[in-house]
Amino acid sequence: MQRQGIAPVQPDLLAQVLRYMQEHYMEPVALESLAELFDCSISYLSKLFKSRINESPIKVLTQIRMEAAADNSQCYSIKSNENYYHLRKRGGLPVRSGTKPASIATAVLMLCFTLLISACSNTPNPANRVADGNNTQAVSTINPEAGAAKESSNTGNAHAATQAYVDSKGEVTIPMNPKRIIDLTGSAIGNLLVLDVKPIAAADDSLKNPFHEGRLDNIINIGTEPNAEAILELDPDLIIAFDYIEESQYEQLAQIAPVVRLKYGAGNPQDLLLEFGKITGKEEAAQRWIEEWNAKIAEVKPQITKVVGDKTVSILQPYAKGIYAWGDKGGRGGEILYGDLGLKVPDIIQKTLIDGEGFGGNLSLELLPEYAGDYIFTSNWGWDDGDADVVYGSSIWKSLPAMKNNQVYFIDEKGSYYNDPISLEAQLKFIIESFL
Repeated sequence: MQRQGIAPVQPDLLAQVLRYMQEHYMEPVALESLAELFDCSISYLSKLFKSRINESPIKVLTQIRMEAAADNSQCYSIKSNENYYHLRKRGGLPVRSGTKPASIATAVLMLCFTLLISACSNTPNPANRVADGNNTQAVSTINPEAGAAKESSNTGNAHAATQAYVDSKGEVTIPMNPKRIIDLTGSAIGNLLVLDVKPIAAADDSLKNPFHEGRLDNIINIGTEPNAEAILELDPDLIIAFDYIEESQYEQLAQIAPVVRLKYGAGNPQDLLLEFGKITGKEEAAQRWIEEWNAKIAEVKPQITKVVGDKTVSILQPYAKGIYAWGDKGGRGGEILYGDLGLKVPDIIQKTLIDGEGFGGNLSLELLPEYAGDYIFTSNWGWDDGDADVVYGSSIWKSLPAMKNNQVYFIDEKGSYYNDPISLEAQLKFIIESFL
């Protein structure tokens, strides 16, 4: 090569990364892993993409995936089971038609081709040659910024690790310490907040909890049915949802970032918090909260048991079409009353909602006396336009022993819906005040 006057050409980093994306787009690829693979810092890689093609690396990768998905229905690989469980139906995420994904992917291909041609046809700059007898030796020049990037890559590598996490559907590769989380659970965001992890965006229901006031600043509300394009623009590195998410919805989201699907209602709130700890690298913090919680329960349980004795406790909520009774799952304080404190419930609630798999039982006004305990925790449903006075104003409600004995306690109609650690702390405080 020296005899023919051909200079060795420094490999073009952008071309290498783009080629890797084209070949591996069906695999989980994170910005951290790209930086580690190509031995540069995350910041340098991001600046390189912005300066050359005016897009972030992850956005280019996502557009490649979306165009590939338009050509065939595949998305990048994820091990999963086929036994899909849907607790409730939701609509899919609409993706508006447009030319942007195709144009970016085409531009990427053209850039790769151009860089390849320029590298093959490059001739050495005379200014970069030195005489060596009868030969002319080319002197390669290295971009000092690339050198600095390489030097700082060890710092970036500290954040490049991934982990295999087993969710309700199977195994998914996620960042070890995700930084740009989108919460689509609608009710479990408090598990992130209590671990000092603030998602960049969340579904509308996640942001309605009055017990989370002051903790939700700067979290973007992406709506009740979040749009895939809106999520794409936020450039997340992890999406968390419950497993009742529609499969079509999941497939679209999985093209944007790894998606963890947690089983709704599996275990108790402490179990769910531990899962969030595993996902976010905050297991120790999750375990500390659980230990502190158990200590609180151990302190107040004897006092409450002394007051309540063997009397029954029920949770009842009027809604637009009747009344709902709740068991030891699904919020409303049931996890505390029946789980942590071990209080007694009416037989029909024990059989259908605690021993059974149900979350809540729909009953008519006529059946109310069977479900009503000696103590009642209640509120309007709060999530529809039902008139609670149809129940509270009825002669059946007014004749209940709990009403006559002034043992009916009105819970927060919005906050009762949640059973994350922050909400549990507020609910426990109310329960203690009510009984004691």
